[in-house]
Amino acid sequence: MVYATPEPAGDLPRPPVIGECEVSDGAGTTYTPRTSSYPAYGMVRVIQRTFTPSPPPGTELLELRFSQPSTPPGEAPPLIVSTVDLRQA
Repeated sequence: MVYATPEPAGDLPRPPVIGECEVSDGAGTTYTPRTSSYPAYGMVRVIQRTFTPSPPPGTELLELRFSQPSTPPGEAPPLIVSTVDLRQA
């Protein structure tokens, strides 16, 4: 995931634009997120989010729900909701 932040006034580091992420599928799998951040002191940041376990066989869609910055998942309406179609992977 790559995203751009508005150029804020003040010192680095830049404030986050999105928060944590929850993943769900039709099978009810419980996913554990792992996040890696690459420090970027310009306007673009790169974040890698990995989830374990792998989706079970036959899973066609994953839903990713990103929270507001500094808000734990599930405590506020998601900022971004995205669907990943595994049939096209």
